Amino acid sequence: IAVASVCCLGIWFSWRAAHADSLFRDDSVDSLRAAIRLVPDGWKYYMRMAQLDREHAHGLLETALKLDRFNAQAAIELALQDESEGNYGKSEKLLLGAFAVDRTYLPRWSLANFYFRRDNLPAFWMWARKAAEMPSEDMGPLFELCWHVTPNAGELAKAVLTDDRAVVRQYLSFLMDKNQMDALASVAPRLVRVGNPEEDRAFLLGAINRLVAANDGVSAEAVWKSMVQQGWVT
Repeated sequence: IAVASVCCLGIWFSWRAAHADSLFRDDSVDSLRAAIRLVPDGWKYYMRMAQLDREHAHGLLETALKLDRFNAQAAIELALQDESEGNYGKSEKLLLGAFAVDRTYLPRWSLANFYFRRDNLPAFWMWARKAAEMPSEDMGPLFELCWHVTPNAGELAKAVLTDDRAVVRQYLSFLMDKNQMDALASVAPRLVRVGNPEEDRAFLLGAINRLVAANDGVSAEAVWKSMVQQGWVT
């Protein structure tokens, strides 16, 4: 009898979890409420519910974070809620807590944004640099934010540019989008130094063409020579 009871209990818990996930996928307020009733410790249900029920989002996010204190996404979203309500100290604490449990790009980027909005430039630059040290696939928004602070390509490069190949390449793309040809000429050799000839050769040849189109043959030749010296072209 005891074995049968354990088996039945296991079946019940499995069914409950499966049904709650099915309700979660239905993605409505009513279905999420039903999922929470079935599995009240399912933090992801509260996360999604917070997106659909903005009136109660703050409490839902607090519950999600209590259920999983390593949930950096919940901490970041809750921090944004607190910031919008003027609770800046609490928001900052939540964002720093998110970084403490998640050292990826998103908490760093979120902190850079927070300090930008608070007009705390020393902290902004520190976290912008930290974000660049753990790059995402799209660094454009970070460079754009930095550009709002200082529309100077040289200062921006000193502040956040690393020797990570992906970061240097994305920064060069950003410079081309901004039509910053002088900065493009000065940074392009850096990609020759840290880049991959097979993956970055065509990109740098495109940069050279942009310099030529801007009537900067001297800089175009300098980048070309750096490619030759490193054996990227013959």
